[in-house]
Amino acid sequence: LVKQNLNKSSIRPCNKRVRNNISSNKYNEPTASQIQSKLDELIVLEANGIDVVVDSITINIDDERPSKRKRNQSSSDHININRLHVIDDANTRLLEAKESGNERDIRAAIKYAVKNGLRWVDSDNGKVYCTELLKEVYHLLYNLEEAARENKLQYQSERALLDYPIKTESLGRDRYNRDYYLFNEDYRLFVQ
Repeated sequence: LVKQNLNKSSIRPCNKRVRNNISSNKYNEPTASQIQSKLDELIVLEANGIDVVVDSITINIDDERPSKRKRNQSSSDHININRLHVIDDANTRLLEAKESGNERDIRAAIKYAVKNGLRWVDSDNGKVYCTELLKEVYHLLYNLEEAARENKLQYQSERALLDYPIKTESLGRDRYNRDYYLFNEDYRLFVQ
């Protein structure tokens, strides 16, 4: 064992910035709302059969002049340019539907986008791809459907309560300002 003499001058305090980084090096755990949001996103993707979400679609177009290209390349570039216009139109419809928030517009925009290739299957691995914008519109449609389901359940429960006659007005008050209630189906006296 080697014994070292340590005096106060040989011990340097840790740099303040380094110390703060060490103390703040806690795990950044997600909040409950972030977890719920991610779960909702995964539910939407699974419900629509989507495996991978991409930012955008890439279409290759050569930069050469038409005179230098072969005849077949010119027609394929023409098809690619038409495809770009169709994809742009599909994205525009998705954005308009997203802004309107109308379920019918959203369904029509999704149908048009899927028909025109914003959702596709990769022939190599068999995975289903879609664009980020299409995923957002799917999520918006899912939220609208959830709200409609909740409204329907609430309406059904309110309709079920209408079968039971309930008197909500008090019978009167006593000298201590307590309200007295008697409900039709229940023959007990309730005091509030």
